[in-house]
Amino acid sequence: MTSTPVASEFFRNKYEREARKNWDVFYKRHGENFFKDRHWLAREWPEVFPRAGPSSTAPDLSHERMEFRRGPAPAYVTDDLTPRVFLEIGCGAGNTVFPLLELDAAATVYCCDFSARAVDLVKKRAATLPECDRSRVKVFVCDATCEALLDNVPAKSVDVATLIFALSAMSKPKMEYALRNLSTVMRDDQRGAICVRDYAAGDLAQE
Repeated sequence: MTSTPVASEFFRNKYEREARKNWDVFYKRHGENFFKDRHWLAREWPEVFPRAGPSSTAPDLSHERMEFRRGPAPAYVTDDLTPRVFLEIGCGAGNTVFPLLELDAAATVYCCDFSARAVDLVKKRAATLPECDRSRVKVFVCDATCEALLDNVPAKSVDVATLIFALSAMSKPKMEYALRNLSTVMRDDQRGAICVRDYAAGDLAQE
């Protein structure tokens, strides 16, 4: 038995309408214990997140000029001493947020999720950080597919944005809005980097 296009559209719309409620239920049930912290960020994007040196547990924060090119994308460049600003879209319980704090001891991390329960989990964990680090976490409830990031993130301020298993949760029209939304807060002059990791045909999850 196959579903008709009308039925498929109905169930897709129903899923999208109830997504926020479903994720709230998910985080109520699992808390922060379902996903593991993503300590592989520096391994996957070493040009964006420099590794710690052999004599220190903290990354090199000298922010010397750094350039890289891979494929057709423009180079990511930073050549000033201003602390960087990160943005995580679809932050969940903070499994990317807190590794980001460890990778750059001066950066501010904005992060959002459309689940209020997920945001509460991030706030709860942030409250356990040393006092000097708590203010570096700027977490807020936002559905980036239909709500403006500019309501919480300054325009053209983000150096590095991360979308990890986020785009695959969006329909194509909503994905386009989310990317345009993201462009409003990224730094000008191609000085920002957007790091994407997601499911793909032939990836390890499928294999």
